[in-house]
Amino acid sequence: MPKIVVLDYGSSNLRSVTKALETVAESKHEVIVSDDPKIILGADKIVFPGQGAIGQCMKNLREKNLDDIIRECINNKPFLGICLGLQSLMDYSDEDGGVRGLGLIPGSVIRFEENIKDVDLVVEAASEDLDLKLKIFAHLDNICNSDAILASNSSSISITQIANA
Repeated sequence: MPKIVVLDYGSSNLRSVTKALETVAESKHEVIVSDDPKIILGADKIVFPGQGAIGQCMKNLREKNLDDIIRECINNKPFLGICLGLQSLMDYSDEDGGVRGLGLIPGSVIRFEENIKDVDLVVEAASEDLDLKLKIFAHLDNICNSDAILASNSSSISITQIANA
């Protein structure tokens, strides 16, 4: 049976992500939570969930020697980064006073008001609250270049509903 490993770096929403994966996998995949490099490397697919702050996330990854494991896995198997699991793949984040990421995706995670006018892509990652997302996109429309791509990581609100509001 194919194995999906949910990466346990010491701080995350492991239970909710694992339960969601088990539900959609319908017993066709074994879902395992692990920080063991051998188990992670032996998985067919990797899910790297995240919750909290990037500084602690990167510290935990390095202390558990999972940074190199992630680099190896991302090159040879399907990989899903969620929230911090995606943010950590970038070169750098302004969060926590500035933190070096894994450097797998070129670019920086920046605060909205700092230098956002000239960006090409903005991914909104607010909680699943339509009114909040609409306020964010209205603000982005006012400060970003007209050719910037505005995206959402919404999982329960239709992107069409956001776009049409």
